[in-house]
Amino acid sequence: MATSTVSIQGVKKVCLVIADVSGYTQFLKLRMLSLLHAEEIISTLLETVVAEAEYPLQLSKFEGDAVFLYAVAEPDPQAAARSVYRQVHSFFDAFHETQRKLIRTTDGGCLCEACRHIGELRLKAVVHYGEALFKRIRNHEELAGEDVILVHRLLKNSVTSNEYVAVTDAFYRLHGELTGEPFRPTNERYDIGNVTLHVLPRTVPDLPSMQRAPLTRLRGVVEVFLRTGRAVAQRLFP
Repeated sequence: MATSTVSIQGVKKVCLVIADVSGYTQFLKLRMLSLLHAEEIISTLLETVVAEAEYPLQLSKFEGDAVFLYAVAEPDPQAAARSVYRQVHSFFDAFHETQRKLIRTTDGGCLCEACRHIGELRLKAVVHYGEALFKRIRNHEELAGEDVILVHRLLKNSVTSNEYVAVTDAFYRLHGELTGEPFRPTNERYDIGNVTLHVLPRTVPDLPSMQRAPLTRLRGVVEVFLRTGRAVAQRLFP
């Protein structure tokens, strides 16, 4: 009989965070070279977000164009909520600073659609307070439960802004000091019930535009063809 690789570790009170990159779907519609660069850009931006997280907030896993993080809220749930909220706001500053660096690095180089539209990407974050079942599958820790499902569903909402922080009513009440901020309440309906979200739109900073002189553009085209040619040659003649 095979030994089970799943270990149930129990239910804990948690603050759950999903930071999601807006505009990623458009990246996926690009051609292969652009798609490779798009994946590299998204990965760099998400890694920047994760690098800002500190205890009690920690990474659960990367999820394509998003990262899922959590903080065990015990023994002081309110202190955990306030730490998580502060860190979530730091994600946006780090995200946009990395955007600036990527634009400066790319400007005058690659002409693919992904590299040309780095500045159009945006970040949104959803924060919830609830419970999660912790389990270990082999060497990886997983979170499960209704609240984990809910925080993922909340990314699909009626909010028109493409850069914002949205917190559930449970998190809003737990934090206790958010009434002075210009949150906009909205009622969202899901198959698991109605949820009140408090939404704080974020102001998108000015980002440098990508401008290329004719000679620089020509150099970028040549570099793209050379890289593509090398990649094709390595596949045909490994």
